[in-house]
Amino acid sequence: MSPTLLLLPLALLAPPDGVALRAAALDARAAAEAELADFRARRVDDHAALVRRVHAAQGRLSRARAARAEAQAALEDARVTATRRVDAAGEQQAALDALEARLAEADGVSERLARLARRAAVFVEPGALHDRRGRPATAPIVHLGPLRWAVGDHPATVGLLDGAPLRIGGPPIDPPAAATLRRVAAGEAAGVVALPIDLSGEMAGAEAGAPWTVWRWLRAGGPFVWPILALALAALLVVLDRIRVTARDRAPPGLADAVFADLARGDRAAARERVAGARSSLGRLLAVGVDDRSPGAIEAALAVEDLRLDRGLRLLAVFAAVAPLLGLLGTVSGMIGTFDVIAVHGTGEPRLLSGGIAQALTTTQLGLMVAVPALLAHAVAVRGAERRRADLEAAASRLVDPDGEGP
Repeated sequence: MSPTLLLLPLALLAPPDGVALRAAALDARAAAEAELADFRARRVDDHAALVRRVHAAQGRLSRARAARAEAQAALEDARVTATRRVDAAGEQQAALDALEARLAEADGVSERLARLARRAAVFVEPGALHDRRGRPATAPIVHLGPLRWAVGDHPATVGLLDGAPLRIGGPPIDPPAAATLRRVAAGEAAGVVALPIDLSGEMAGAEAGAPWTVWRWLRAGGPFVWPILALALAALLVVLDRIRVTARDRAPPGLADAVFADLARGDRAAARERVAGARSSLGRLLAVGVDDRSPGAIEAALAVEDLRLDRGLRLLAVFAAVAPLLGLLGTVSGMIGTFDVIAVHGTGEPRLLSGGIAQALTTTQLGLMVAVPALLAHAVAVRGAERRRADLEAAASRLVDPDGEGP
């Protein structure tokens, strides 16, 4: 606050002096208003300067943002260009690597072929070896430098040789190539221009897969195969017995109606003659009913025939249930053996694990192969027994209650 503004209150506090005091107050007011007008003018000037500075700063900021956007666009273009150049360089490097690999491979094959040409000397001698099935055999051996072929009469004794003792490995030799090898072994090499050559040296060392026979399949299953086969044989015997019983248990058509007609006429002799020597369950029941139609005798005859109808059915059901359980037991045993091998040798050699896995899968497969037909045979036999049991109960009801009112 200015000193002039402070004089006004002091003048007001002073004793009044008329016109002089009023003049002094007016002068002080005029001075204050002049100072206020000057302050407002300075304030307007300061505000205008501040606005100009703000506008200038905004202009610089806009120019800076535009320059930043241009720099970012240029940087993105440079990054895209650099990426394309790097990709092109990578493709060129990959092409160069592939070309170098092909050149190295060609050099290796050329060197091997040159070595073979220098050491090529064909001669034949008999030798002992193991055929594709692993069995000992004797066959002519054709030598061509480091290459050896077995040329036997059987396809299992024809092929590339490797190892010590010698064994036949690699893919089978096709008939034309085998015929060419036999010509060379017979001393007729003139005109032979092609032989099955293993350039890499790896085919002859490959394991030749033995043919998968039934005996090999059973041996792969281990000791649990034999009880499953025993169950299969027992189930087959039960099924054959059921077929025999079913074939014999066929009553002549209309036998029951004829017997009941004779009994209705009171001719027991004729009815007895019809069922004499009956081999079916219905005939045996009617034979009992001709002589004794009491409920006790009929029920006893029905009980006997029920036992005959159910003979072997429960045993067949047991076989069908036990066979897959034995297969599962073999599976568990095979997996335990596999884990024992893994604990000793690890998982680096799959051939060591194949025995336990083969036992696990073979026993399960064999158990299901026995169980499924046994279940189907059991269902068919049960259905046939129920049908015959219904015929027997109907005949028994007619024997006990000839009038049809029921026992």
